[in-house]
Amino acid sequence: MEDLGWGMARFNAEYHDSISRIKDEKSFYVHKKIVRFSKNSLGILDNRSKMRWALVWLITSKQFEYLIISMIMINSVFLGIKDYTDVDNVTPINQFVEMMEPFFTYLFLFECTSKILGMGWFMGSNSYLNDSWNWLDFIVVVTSLLQQLPDMKNMSGLRTFRLFRPLRSLNTMPSMKLLIGTLLSSVKQLGGIMGLAMFFFMIFAILGVSLWDGKGHFRCYLTDAPDILGNW
Repeated sequence: MEDLGWGMARFNAEYHDSISRIKDEKSFYVHKKIVRFSKNSLGILDNRSKMRWALVWLITSKQFEYLIISMIMINSVFLGIKDYTDVDNVTPINQFVEMMEPFFTYLFLFECTSKILGMGWFMGSNSYLNDSWNWLDFIVVVTSLLQQLPDMKNMSGLRTFRLFRPLRSLNTMPSMKLLIGTLLSSVKQLGGIMGLAMFFFMIFAILGVSLWDGKGHFRCYLTDAPDILGNW
């Protein structure tokens, strides 16, 4: 009880220290640094709300980030060891994986909800859905939650979205995000070169058809039945 009381006192002290340091409506002072999210979360919680400050403190902490990464990796291992030929989940491994599935679903739902309440959903700068990487998280969480409904447990399309969970780990790796972002931006620039290459492929295809003109058919071959001239 003394440890709990000391923890609450420290929490309150950090909260009041944050309130005294912030000067605008979008800043939060957590973990000895200032972070900025949307002005209001869901139009209800501002940056002076103790609940929202606690959620921002949680989602920006390294321990929480490492916990989520660890759970993503463990869940990826479970998805890897599952026998996908066992549709009815008869094997013990599949039964264990399916038994653990609700745990991961609700854990990632808690993470998603915490970020939405802390950062704001979609309105305002630096809100949750303003980051394109969070769209992947949101879609995976929603489809996993829908799969928990009795009428949707056997929908293979929803089960497929679980395979995107390992990609969520990229959201926590700035270097990988930068690399993939650079790759995607390069694809846009390479569109003209790809169009030029397809143009030359078409030219050579037309040239080949014009030169050969079906001559490849004039060769000996065996048939199962005689042709219209009676030849085999």
